[in-house]
Amino acid sequence: MQSTSKFVLFQIANYLLALPAHSIVKVTYTPLSEKNIHTGLVHTAKYTITLLNLQEKLISDRNSQDTYNFIIIAQSKIKELIAIPVKEPPDFLELADENIRALSHSYPHKTLLQLSANIGVLAEASITTVFILDVDKIQHSFAEIDSQYPT
Repeated sequence: MQSTSKFVLFQIANYLLALPAHSIVKVTYTPLSEKNIHTGLVHTAKYTITLLNLQEKLISDRNSQDTYNFIIIAQSKIKELIAIPVKEPPDFLELADENIRALSHSYPHKTLLQLSANIGVLAEASITTVFILDVDKIQHSFAEIDSQYPT
């Protein structure tokens, strides 16, 4: 029997992205306003969580009219929560470990290199690449941006 890993799969722009299922705390229907996106915070019943807009990092031509109806709440290794806004509810993906590969450091899209270390290869009708994100790398990537703009 082959070993597999489980992920939550979602799309941002033209990229298929995945987060390891073990890092997911909750996926919730939470329509977000432009104000939420701008302030970078989302409020739940118990917590105020940092909202990390991956679309802003991945594409430069973003439409300010985008609506996000769901948030994926994930937890880093240091137990900090982050929320990633998505337009559609994510899917569940189980991937054979043999189809998970390291993302080459020479990959030209530097932002994806900052957010992920691995890719998953889906071999269906055609081969599809899924970028497997690392919650800690995402957090670090956004923290670097913040440190460039002191308040």
